[in-house]
Amino acid sequence: MKYFSRIFSKAKDVTTDTSIPAFSQKLEQVQRKLADHLNGRAGRVSASQLKIVLLIFCLFAGGYSAYLIARAFAKANSPPEYIKILHRPPVGPVK
Repeated sequence: MKYFSRIFSKAKDVTTDTSIPAFSQKLEQVQRKLADHLNGRAGRVSASQLKIVLLIFCLFAGGYSAYLIARAFAKANSPPEYIKILHRPPVGPVK
């Protein structure tokens, strides 16, 4: 067990990596700015409006899923519409 404790105690802490601090600071600023903007916009929407949007989304997603499932079972024995069936020419002497 001492072997593993030595390995893990020498492990480098990833959070203190300072190889690219300018990039990470700029990325954090952009993320914070975007998060504040989205929180401000979401704060103006009432709970009832959010519920209505969620209900509409669920109805559309569920309806589309049901459509895909029904279409898969309805056309199980036929080839897909986008595949053109090619017929071979007859083999034998040409008359």
